[in-house]
Amino acid sequence: MKTISLLIVLFLVACAGGEKPAYREQARCLDDQYFQTEFARDRSEVTLITHRGQRVTLPSAPAAEGEKFSNGMTSLIVDEDDVIMIEQDGMPLMTQCALN
Repeated sequence: MKTISLLIVLFLVACAGGEKPAYREQARCLDDQYFQTEFARDRSEVTLITHRGQRVTLPSAPAAEGEKFSNGMTSLIVDEDDVIMIEQDGMPLMTQCALN
């Protein structure tokens, strides 16, 4: 009986160490471009998913206002109204996007 209890505890511990739960939202831009965002529950990172299925994960980064996620080349900027912008190498790539 102790062996079964120990196995259950070990299984639960292994499951708890998995990926952080996330939630996904779609963003649409004024020029009809779109992509999905998959935020970690603690907002420590976000994964961008393009309409072609490409994925890039961006860790949280310091921001003057709102939130910023960046890997040094690609950045996602989210303001208080969920209006977002994607920059690549410091140049705007997608602007005036809104999370749905």
